Amino acid sequence: MEQNLDSYRAARHQAAWIDRTDHIGLLCAIGNDRLLWLQGMVSNDVRLLEQGTKRLQACILNPTGHVLTDLTLIAISHGQLPNLPTCILLDMPRENREKIWRLLNRFLITEDVELRDVTSQLACLSLQGPAAAQQLQQLSIEPSLIVEADHTGSGGFDIYLPIEMRHPVLHSLDIPILDEQTVELLRVEAAIPKYGAELDESVIALEANLRHTHISLTKGCYVGQEIMARIESRGHTNRGLIGLVFSPDEIPERGEVLYPAEEPAREVGRITSVAASSPAMSHRPIALAFARHEFALPNTLLYVGPSRKKAVVVPLPFISAQRGLTE
Repeated sequence: MEQNLDSYRAARHQAAWIDRTDHIGLLCAIGNDRLLWLQGMVSNDVRLLEQGTKRLQACILNPTGHVLTDLTLIAISHGQLPNLPTCILLDMPRENREKIWRLLNRFLITEDVELRDVTSQLACLSLQGPAAAQQLQQLSIEPSLIVEADHTGSGGFDIYLPIEMRHPVLHSLDIPILDEQTVELLRVEAAIPKYGAELDESVIALEANLRHTHISLTKGCYVGQEIMARIESRGHTNRGLIGLVFSPDEIPERGEVLYPAEEPAREVGRITSVAASSPAMSHRPIALAFARHEFALPNTLLYVGPSRKKAVVVPLPFISAQRGLTE
């Protein structure tokens, strides 16, 4: 555990590596109609990529606004990466790659667009932490594509490069390589939704706090757009993503049900992710959960699971600047 804590401190205060390669699926959209076609497929405004934005987060939704996948779109110019022409790279959770490949191909009719699966060709190494930019200056990686990307709440960069360069680059700096447990702790503290936990086909995108990062309400028609606009006009979803803090000896489990203190038999939410000991919260257990909006206010007391563990709602993210870090 001490080794994990050292790595955690590096990511929070200095820099550390996350090797994303085995966890992502990569498709690329090639052809003259790629931007216009993707504009109707994803929830964010793809035109921003034409205006100089290098990395754009979005979702692919079904007609009822539920999340089929979250993804990142990256504009690539010819020659930036080997064997890739000018295209849009689609970076998504690997478990969604085949599903999204089939879905997108069904929407290709007469458009000048070709989809290629390039997952096996590229690695993605993420340099995270407040000193990531400084560490990046020590690297000379050609060919590669580097974009700002925050997977921990402490800032950083994603580096896309040929798969054969993965391990030489990963070991080129004297900084930690984060294990999955530490990556998950950092993610939960930063309240970054993850597919398979906070995101799946039962979740409406706006429930997961994706409004400002993944959703455009002004760009026009896309699959699921009508539901996004209807919810926005109503003012809120029925439920939303919240943060919970527990006593040190009460560690919740993913999937446990939330109950209000006043109505102990009423189910009002469910735990989605757990960190058993959060340095950002004095090493107390923390959790992400969905709860009905009337129980999402800070300082609300909720009971969790059959043993009725006590939890208090706190603002997200857990690592907010006002709260600071206590280790």
